[in-house]
Amino acid sequence: MLSFIIAIVVSSMAIPRSVAFQIFVGTSTLTPSLMAPFINSLHMAFRASLALIAIAIATSWSRTRVPMTQKVRE
Repeated sequence: MLSFIIAIVVSSMAIPRSVAFQIFVGTSTLTPSLMAPFINSLHMAFRASLALIAIAIATSWSRTRVPMTQKVRE
């Protein structure tokens, strides 16, 4: 769900927000004049999602490890 939100927000920076919503919902098609900016904005959205995934991987990898056999005391 977050990737969809990122794609809409980033793509609406390149084209009007209403057009972006219509394209994602499927009620409109992309005109040739808006195609290049829209595709570039989707590439930016993919890069933003990749950055978030990289941050998540780094924070998950850096956390303290507790062996699965060790019971957590309450």
